This record gives sequence, structure tokens and C-alpha cells, in this order.
Amino acid sequence: MFLVGREYDDYSAYHHETAELDFQNYTAGSSGCIAFNFCAQFYDDNGELPEQPQSEGCGQLLYYYVGEDGVGISNANVEDAEKAYQTKGTGEVTHYDQYTGRWHGKNISYNLYEALIAKNIDTIPVSVTLSELGIDDYIYKGRTIHEYNIDLVSNDDIAKLEQLLEQGDMIKYGEVLYTTGTPDGTGWTKSYYDQRVKFYGEELLSRYIVDGEFLKEQLQSDLKELKAPYQAALDEAVDAFYQERIDEMIGILETKGIRSERIEDTHDIVMYITAAEFETLSLENASYFSIAFEEPAIL
Repeated sequence: MFLVGREYDDYSAYHHETAELDFQNYTAGSSGCIAFNFCAQFYDDNGELPEQPQSEGCGQLLYYYVGEDGVGISNANVEDAEKAYQTKGTGEVTHYDQYTGRWHGKNISYNLYEALIAKNIDTIPVSVTLSELGIDDYIYKGRTIHEYNIDLVSNDDIAKLEQLLEQGDMIKYGEVLYTTGTPDGTGWTKSYYDQRVKFYGEELLSRYIVDGEFLKEQLQSDLKELKAPYQAALDEAVDAFYQERIDEMIGILETKGIRSERIEDTHDIVMYITAAEFETLSLENASYFSIAFEEPAIL
């Protein structure tokens, strides 16, 4: 299920293509996954397609299982596709709460849409995901969040350890890597090997490659310790950004008579609102709305 217009139930721009998937050359018992990507492009106010049109897109995974006399499909996993084949059912074709569309100008989840149009639900617990707009320029303790992030992602020592984490299992073979190749057939040129050894340096390599063994777990532990203060500083700044927005949002909702609170351990809030209130609600820094809780008892 996917939206073809800007609002729910808007089919004015509906268009579709049909794709036929042929599994006849697949052996029984084989399985896999196919990725589908959908993209919508929007005309401007004059009804023309701009040179760089606004677009919205989504993707969907189709898992399949090929049996002796048919194919089972599912959007959940291969196991569910096989179950669908065995029972001759359709499988779990649509994930609950993964469909996003627009309702009265707001991005909402599919299960929220169901709750909003239901006749027997009074107050709905709605999760509000706040917009990240402006987060990079937010100043915390005299520095922007962008600067805190640079400390983490552009740190030379961290970058070097992260690269060694990926290449250590190769470098541990030494000259074998550029002569006979590793047991699994991987090989480097000598010039590339020499370049990487020079980049890491003998001191660093001797710390994590000992007697031909790559001490991967030790490197991961040291890398985590090295990152910790930078990550903690970034997390603190990001949390301050969202806390300010959360306080502002809760204050706005309070003036409208709508009860709300922060959802523990997240940067989201939950508001308890009626469908009529939600229909006319306008929140500048909100980017996405969904059902806050999935327990049937709450709805």
C-alpha cells in the first residue's frame, strides 16, 4: 500500500505500471529478496513539472520463497514467505505502521490514519517526532552541534582505528597478502600494502597485530573508549537541542488545552488529542506523527 496523492484518498494523479516476475527458472526451495523503489514528483502551481521537481519516495522489500508448484511472498521475511507458500496465503504483505502519507498537511503513519477515521476512538495518543531543522547551528556551551559532530567524525586518531578495524584481518598476513594471497584468495599489490602499513605506522600495528593475529576485540574496546568523550559531548548537545524544542512544543500544546509529555529515552513527545483537534492542529517544528503506543487497551 502506498499513497499516490498528497492527501489520503486523493487519486487525482493516480498512475501505475505493472511488473511481471517470472520464477519458472528458479529451483524449488530457493528464496531471496527484491527491492522496489517508488518516487513521486510534483508539478508546480502552474501545472508544469519543474526542472528540479519536489519529490517524495519510499521503498518496499518483497521476500519470496519458490516451492514445487508456486511462489510465496511476504514483506516481512523469507520465513513468512515460505509460510505463505505452505498455507497458500498471501503472507504479511504490508508491515503495520510503516506506511506514511499526508493527512490535512501532516505526515502521519498508516495506523494513526486508521485511528483518526475510526468512529469509536475518543482521545488518541499521538507520538510527535520533532524536526531536525536548525540542529547543526544550535549553540550549546559556546559551540555548535556541527562542531561537536566534527570532533567525532573527523578525528584523525578515530578514523585511523576505524580503518584498521576493517583492514586488520588482511594486514595480519604480512607479505603473504601481496605474494601468494590469503587462504580465501584475497590479495593486495605490494605498493598498496606498503602504503597502508606506512599510514598506520609500526607502533599502531604492533599493538593490534601480535604473532600474526589481529586483536580485533582489543581494538574495538580502545576505539569505543576513544570515542566516548566526543560522543558524550555530542549527545549532550543534541539532547539540549531537543529538550528546548520539547519544552516549547509542550508549552504550545498546553495553551491549546492539549495534554502532552516527553516520551522517556527519546526525543519525541506524546500528545493526547482528539481527531477533530488533530485535524486543525499546526505545529511548526513537528515532522512526523504516529500512534504513540500499540497496546490495544490504549485504543
